[in-house]
Amino acid sequence: MKVTSFYYKDGDGKDFHLKDKNELLMGVVFGHKTFNDLKNLIIKKEWLTAENEKILPSEVLATHIHDEYVRKIPILMKGCGWINKMAVSKGAGLLLALYKSDSMYSERMGYLMHRFIELYPLWCGETHEVHCNLLHAERLNYFVHEKREDRIYHLTKGWDYLEQQYATDLGIQRSLDWLIEYLYEHRTEFNYDEVSRLGIVSFHPENWYPVGRGQLWDMINGGCG
Repeated sequence: MKVTSFYYKDGDGKDFHLKDKNELLMGVVFGHKTFNDLKNLIIKKEWLTAENEKILPSEVLATHIHDEYVRKIPILMKGCGWINKMAVSKGAGLLLALYKSDSMYSERMGYLMHRFIELYPLWCGETHEVHCNLLHAERLNYFVHEKREDRIYHLTKGWDYLEQQYATDLGIQRSLDWLIEYLYEHRTEFNYDEVSRLGIVSFHPENWYPVGRGQLWDMINGGCG
């Protein structure tokens, strides 16, 4: 199910928005917590399923990615003794829940899925150094499009963390390499022009909140919409 309850109400909304996103995910990104603290994420099974719920094709693909990645964790994290496998699994669950429940994330994550599919021919068979350079180029390209001013600092820290971890940690390297290859192999299941429930082609940067919608609210709130 989608997490639709609000952050200020006890229950799923508070667990998802305040505990998981703000306290734990942002705590790791900002360096207040360690990666292994993600084992404390609250990830409810129903957040990751869609029983009696109509879901978009990209959400089907995202769910398949999650499920296959969780199955691959023992292989991808082999030899990475410091990594808590529960933290990896719950982190993957949080990403899927974000994709399903938060349009700010799904718009941007769908765009990056598209970009990684396009990137694969350059990525395949190259050295780790080339991969790091390509990842950094994608980061630069991403921020050409990002217009949500009150999230740029958070997103910058997120990209910092991803680049640093990919450059230095074998488990994260294997995970991203696996993701890019999986996306390319299943590229026919992804439609960059998918129409969202709001009736917009949401993966296109010109339609990301607050560009494609919410401009007035964002202006009223001084870029903190």
